[in-house]
Amino acid sequence: MRAKLRLLLLAAPLAIVLMAAACDDDAGPSDYLALGDSVVEGVGATDPAVTAHVPIFYEHLRDSIDDGDELRLSNLGRGGETAASFIADGQLAEALATIGDEETDVRVITLHLGGNDGAALFDICGGGLTPECQAAIPATLGGLAQGYDSVLGQLREAAGEDATIVVGTYHNALAHPGCELNAFAALAGAVLEGDLTLLPEGINDIIRATAARHGAVVAEVGQLSEAQLVDDCRHTTDAGHDAIAAAYAAAFDAS
Repeated sequence: MRAKLRLLLLAAPLAIVLMAAACDDDAGPSDYLALGDSVVEGVGATDPAVTAHVPIFYEHLRDSIDDGDELRLSNLGRGGETAASFIADGQLAEALATIGDEETDVRVITLHLGGNDGAALFDICGGGLTPECQAAIPATLGGLAQGYDSVLGQLREAAGEDATIVVGTYHNALAHPGCELNAFAALAGAVLEGDLTLLPEGINDIIRATAARHGAVVAEVGQLSEAQLVDDCRHTTDAGHDAIAAAYAAAFDAS
């Protein structure tokens, strides 16, 4: 009887190891969820499925995550999306449904959102810094701050603390000389990064502060060159998408 008991005690740790290994083998694929606007959709890239920043970053994740061969990509990016439309028109609901699906294991989320909120100001501010324009800027950014906080908060709650959320800042797309709004490039810079004479914080400041509150990391895209910009005043070339993907990769690797 004592001999049998000793054998059982010796076998128990091995059984635990084998059970843990079996659980690891049964683990399903993990998921990368890309969210946001037309930058996420891949506009400007010659082949959005290959040369846009989301598929480029996805390949980086496959090389970085242990079970990378099993990593799946869901890109829900939608052109024209603002913080308000992200909430009201279904992208947030679809994202939350994907995260909550029992067949998914969302480990990485990227969010590129807010540029279209700023772009809407140029319909109002096309005539310069009129009183209407000066009133619209803080009102627009205040709405963005509220919406962005709601979006990021809900994503974090749904995905849990173990998921990595990376949010991207915006480049100044008006800096391209061929952009018809190039004369407003300095104003765009102030809207993005804030200006002591105009407003205390810009879109990118809001993104950074909201990310800090919800445990997300920030991909700092920074200023892009003419060769990296499309002259449509919004989007980037393949080279620009490369730069955005590199910013996301750097933020993810540092997280």
